[in-house]
Amino acid sequence: MGCREPEWESKEELCRYITPQHGFDENSAQYRHFIRYITELEAEKRPAFLKFLTGSKRLPTGGFRSLDPRLTLALTPGRPGQSPDEILPSVMACRNYVKCPQYSSYELFKGRFDYAVAEGQQNFTLS
Repeated sequence: MGCREPEWESKEELCRYITPQHGFDENSAQYRHFIRYITELEAEKRPAFLKFLTGSKRLPTGGFRSLDPRLTLALTPGRPGQSPDEILPSVMACRNYVKCPQYSSYELFKGRFDYAVAEGQQNFTLS
C-alpha cells in the first residue's frame, strides 16, 4: 500500500489560504486567475509548480493552509514603457511570495506561468 498525495484544495479553500497584497485584493482579476490556475493545474504538473512556488515538489501536511509563511500574491510593476504582458511572474520561494504583473487575459496569464514554471525548475534566477 503506497503513500497517497493529499487532495488538491478547492477554489474556496485556496481563497482562504492565499493572500492578495501590494496592488491586488480578493476582487482582482490576477488573484482570480491565480486561484483558477492552481485549481485547473493537471496532477502531473503540480510538483513542478510547487517547486517553482516553494522550492519543494510537495506541499506540507495540511496542504496550502500549512504553508508558513502564508502564500502571498503581489503585483509586480513593470518598467516605464514596458507592457505587463512582457513580464514573467517570479517568486521568493523562501517567503512563499509570488510576484505577478497585470496580464491582459487569463490565457496570457496561464502561458506566462507555464513558461516560468518550466524554466524555473533548475534555478531561482527568475526571482
